[in-house]
Amino acid sequence: MKINHLDLSNYKGFKDTSIDFDDGFNLIVGENGSGKTSLLDALAVAAGSFLLGVKGYDSRHIREEDVRIEFSKQSENPVPLPQYPVSVAAKGLIFDDVALHGKWELEWKREICGKGGKTTSKDARALKELVEKMVHKVQADQRVNLPLIAYYGAGRLWIPTKEMQATENIPSELNNSVRLDAYTFCIDPRIKLSEIFNWLANEKYIALEQGHENATFKAAKDAMRRCVDNCNYLDYSVKDKNLVVEYCGKGRLPFRLLSDGQRSMLAVVADIAIKAAVLNPHYGDAVLRETSGIVLLDEIDLHLHPKWQRQVVSNLISIFPKIQFFASTHSPQVIGETPAGQIIVLRQDGSWFKPDASLGLNSNEVLRDIMGANYVSRVFAEKLAELDTLLANAEFEVARNVLNVLRNEFPNVPEFDRVDAYMDRMDAIADEDDSGNCF
Repeated sequence: MKINHLDLSNYKGFKDTSIDFDDGFNLIVGENGSGKTSLLDALAVAAGSFLLGVKGYDSRHIREEDVRIEFSKQSENPVPLPQYPVSVAAKGLIFDDVALHGKWELEWKREICGKGGKTTSKDARALKELVEKMVHKVQADQRVNLPLIAYYGAGRLWIPTKEMQATENIPSELNNSVRLDAYTFCIDPRIKLSEIFNWLANEKYIALEQGHENATFKAAKDAMRRCVDNCNYLDYSVKDKNLVVEYCGKGRLPFRLLSDGQRSMLAVVADIAIKAAVLNPHYGDAVLRETSGIVLLDEIDLHLHPKWQRQVVSNLISIFPKIQFFASTHSPQVIGETPAGQIIVLRQDGSWFKPDASLGLNSNEVLRDIMGANYVSRVFAEKLAELDTLLANAEFEVARNVLNVLRNEFPNVPEFDRVDAYMDRMDAIADEDDSGNCF
């Protein structure tokens, strides 16, 4: 499953917006309030429409808080005016080369027409009927390439302490997950760690019982290991009743003692890998390479060091090559590692654009040219602009005095060496001119 195009009408901050997407990776950029999370929510509505054909699993409906609001100008106090109808329309692909042997280009729409109305599904009938055929094949125990669907919000690891403790319990019974169980709460932006740990524990106990690890278990652990920098060891420990990781010679640490960045990325990669393993066990050790689908990831750089931010996009693409990712970020490091054609920059008015360049730009250039932000402090930028004005007017003596003051206020700034070199060069040119005039 892939989404190639989205039309939004009165959805949150989007009055009337159309966006085209890349088949592989899509990075959503913009200031706070520009609609990055709102766009991901709309994509969740579009991707969640797949679940209309999977009975017993909830799709993502358009909610009351999704309705765009304008304010009346007919009174002194602003009166909210909800704007209807609200619609999310998508164009995309559904494909299965195993059971149905085909690729279908589909259009579908979800809409609410007025206050208190329910989200319609009549314009998603073709999608629903196709998914129902896929589900029928699954229930007949046929090989079907089921698409993975997942949404990870910025608060994905905000979980109660009791649930963290629950992840260290031995599972009460060993059982294989039903394939369609991977769609349970898949559009909920939170990660339930207890389910991740329960699957890992089950697979470990099964491996001990049968004398070898299942191929999908190995693939999931390999994916998790690859997302931790310099990881030497990763496995579920029966003794510790926990996921244990060793990296950079720090010894073996339980999941709860890892950094926030490590836990966040491990949880996301583990959840995607486990969903893929449950949905498509027939792929064996190739399950992560062959499973397609849609993953929505808010704040992809969450808690990550800039070094990891430089790697996160390429890591996800290499581990899950057939997944279509939609991720938001505030990180110039992430932007600088993503091709311009895969970046969507949102403006405050709901419009968007693609930058002329991104891949290969340094962080300062990304901040300036794509994010519209200063790459130095505002006060320093103002002082530097004042200094540049003096240099442009050839007021070098005044500039040197200003520079001496700035060196005390901002010590060890390499930019001042550039200014010094420029003024020395201008002095040298002036001396040559004076010497020439003597003849």
